[in-house]
Amino acid sequence: MNNNKQQIYDKIVKANKEYRNGTPIMSDLEYDTWIDKLKEIDPDNDWFKHIEPGMEVSENRKTKLPYPMKSLDKVKSLSELKKWFIKIGLKDTDEVVVTPKYDGISLLCNERTMMTYSRGGSDNEGLDCKKHMETMRSVYHDFHSPIEYTFGEAIITHDCWRKYFQGKINPLNGQPYKSARNTVSGLFRRDIPSSDLLKHVRLYRYGAFGEGSKGFDSYIDLVQYMQRIYGDSTCRSLLKVSDINEYNLKMLFDDWIRECAIDGLVLYVNDISKWDSIGRHPSTGNPQWAIAYKPEEFTSAEVTIVKYIDCKVSKNGYLRPTVAIEEVELEGATIENPTGYNARFCFDKGIGAGAEIRVIRSGAVIPKIVGVNKTVIKEITEIAFSNCPSCFNPTVWNETKTDRMCPDPNCPGRLLAKLVYFCEKMEYEDIGEETLKAIFNAGIETPRLLLQVDLSDLQKIDGIGYDTASKIIEKNRSIFDEGVSLPKLMEISDCFEGIGEKKATLLLSNIDNDTLRLWTNRELSTTDLLVIVNILNNTKGIGKKMIDEFLSNERVFVNWVNENQIPIDWNAKDTGDLLAGKKICFTGVRDRQLEALIMKAGGKVTNSISKNTSWLVADDPNSSSGKAVKARALGISIVTIDEIKNQLGL
Repeated sequence: MNNNKQQIYDKIVKANKEYRNGTPIMSDLEYDTWIDKLKEIDPDNDWFKHIEPGMEVSENRKTKLPYPMKSLDKVKSLSELKKWFIKIGLKDTDEVVVTPKYDGISLLCNERTMMTYSRGGSDNEGLDCKKHMETMRSVYHDFHSPIEYTFGEAIITHDCWRKYFQGKINPLNGQPYKSARNTVSGLFRRDIPSSDLLKHVRLYRYGAFGEGSKGFDSYIDLVQYMQRIYGDSTCRSLLKVSDINEYNLKMLFDDWIRECAIDGLVLYVNDISKWDSIGRHPSTGNPQWAIAYKPEEFTSAEVTIVKYIDCKVSKNGYLRPTVAIEEVELEGATIENPTGYNARFCFDKGIGAGAEIRVIRSGAVIPKIVGVNKTVIKEITEIAFSNCPSCFNPTVWNETKTDRMCPDPNCPGRLLAKLVYFCEKMEYEDIGEETLKAIFNAGIETPRLLLQVDLSDLQKIDGIGYDTASKIIEKNRSIFDEGVSLPKLMEISDCFEGIGEKKATLLLSNIDNDTLRLWTNRELSTTDLLVIVNILNNTKGIGKKMIDEFLSNERVFVNWVNENQIPIDWNAKDTGDLLAGKKICFTGVRDRQLEALIMKAGGKVTNSISKNTSWLVADDPNSSSGKAVKARALGISIVTIDEIKNQLGL
């Protein structure tokens, strides 16, 4: 096995081990991506010839399984699911049973003796969990059961989690409870079962082995029979293959996840007589008559409650909501403040104090709301958006009815946001929003005042020490010494809506510097302005909307330039179109100067990886970030900053 294969294999082994032991180190999506990558470069790897190992077991509880507890093959898209239908010979009129893919611990139970097993160790090896089952008071058993063995998933429901676990300390280890799945896993790993905690764990049965499990014509009949005997049984829906689509599957998922944690759906061939002919996978033994459907939005979601919505006003007056939630643990990180996107999203989804929502870490980094289990009335949502959080003026809807806005252009919150925007774009180092808020509250409310401030005045502000003040003064000096390119000034002035540095570069590309000097010095005649308009109309890539925006606000911009007296760098490096058509994404590193040069060279800096991405720039080419994992899966080159700079001749 070469070094790359070995590294991927080692990652998979470690991730599987930690997941089975209740301490996951990566998302299901990232794990599946590594599996796909290994399969792509080494389809005959031993990993694919055996059942995936279960949780680690202590020697005194290790036991042989009476029946194999196999995993299911997985698909991540509807197109892959349809390929599975074709592969096993299902027609549009055939029936499948859709059930939840529970995010818990799989158990196999002898209903007559209560001998119970969880997966663990190697093939056909499990963990003796009989004592644990005996303390699960919510699970009903019939010692004269016509079915010898049942198997299902041990889980803690959402209601039970919130009532007995969430926000509390685990008395067994003194640590806060992190998630329902981790808690269940931990309870079954303990040699001495905790009756006080296991009594809250339920078992959802979805299969049977041994005596009494035969003789059923369909899977739906088997599941319904088990429900009549035991009470708890998996949720299910009987559908024809022709009725399987993304909408119907999403509706089922959204309905079932309201009760407990699930990370996908499982589809079974309903006609049990077909199971033998469909068979099992020749290497892993996984049943081929069932498959797990796990698109990204279904995986690794946690359910939580909204405490309130916290809005901040942007430089343009838009209210930007952050949703404060009861903390949840996702892939080793504590999540408490996912974005609410905009007012329309919150109103349409019924998000407000008391709502029950589902969150994931998109790309294993950004917390994202992917669903709402329990909505609130619009009057609750309105509380967060009725008034500007800074000046308290009543808000209004924007023209598209997407955002609520503060209508006051002199709102302190809007002015502060403009100052923050200026400093971010000009790359002031180590000066966060809280520092700028202190500076703003001291009366330094505009870029002009910040550029003119002296060291002693800055040091008089509470919280501003010598080091911070010195960095601000040093940055101001470099701005005046080196100047700023005209396209960059157009962006940081915030005078033009929708015109950033890249578009401004294109806008001015065919206008000579002498004319631009006349313009910025307020010496441009009406005739000269008409010449500029004619040039813009003939510049490829410039539309009427951009020209209208420029003409509507060019005078405001010129006044801003003269008011702030920032020198213009007329000799800014032209990198031509070296990166024309290239889409470049960053992970683990940010270099705003380099990003600006990429855009000047015709490239586009993106925030996410797709099949159209040209390169991913990483601090470490062997990065295991979500973006890096996806890039490798898509065959996208991962490069360093130095390699990109070489492309630009820097």
